[in-house]
Amino acid sequence: EMLENYLKIEKIRFEENLNLDIDINPNANDCKLPRLLLQPLVENAIKYGYGESGINVRITAEKIGAQLIIHIYDSGVDFGQDMQIGFGIKSVTQKLELLYPNKHTLEFRNAPKKHILIQVDQNEVK
Repeated sequence: EMLENYLKIEKIRFEENLNLDIDINPNANDCKLPRLLLQPLVENAIKYGYGESGINVRITAEKIGAQLIIHIYDSGVDFGQDMQIGFGIKSVTQKLELLYPNKHTLEFRNAPKKHILIQVDQNEVK
């Protein structure tokens, strides 16, 4: 809900320059995540997601077995080798390591499309 409210505000702010596509598989609806885990990543997708056709952000989520798998795509330039890690990403990384030690994935991928992959073992949700 918090993420949805944030996205509504950003949609008002950017109007037609922000295109959102949210695809949550029904099997992921009851999955749990800590508060504010996704928001910093989505904020970055919007902040750095400018492409030729505006800002295009796509969020997908599905549960496969015990794994909740989330992708956050944006239309900005690829992640660089020298990508600066700011407070938001550091806080997400710390939260994942604290709550899901060795039971999570956080990856920044450029192929096949630029996105962030988050994978959390739902058996470990606290």
